[in-house]
Amino acid sequence: MPCRHSEVEILLKKLKKEMIISHLWADVSPPELSLESTVPFAFDKMPFENWLQFIFIPKMLGIVALKSNLPERLSLMPMAEQCFHGLPHLSRVLLVIAEIDRKFSCFSRESRV
Repeated sequence: MPCRHSEVEILLKKLKKEMIISHLWADVSPPELSLESTVPFAFDKMPFENWLQFIFIPKMLGIVALKSNLPERLSLMPMAEQCFHGLPHLSRVLLVIAEIDRKFSCFSRESRV
């Protein structure tokens, strides 16, 4: 597995772990219709943490498993800050999301060099 893919997998597992610790990990999947939203972050159908759990993480793990092209950039932090603003118990989740954004900005710079 290329270094990038393994790094992304580690970050996704870290995000899942922090979401579980912070009680953001749901035991029940949202209705199927929610998963079909076409709005960014599916914010019209579900909370951001559900989007992370049921859309973002599985999609990214699929990309990693298939060794497909990773997105050139991600910008999750603005939405995460908006959704988790004023919730200090979620600071570790925000740190991991910031780390994911930084990792993808590095990938983007590497691909231009």
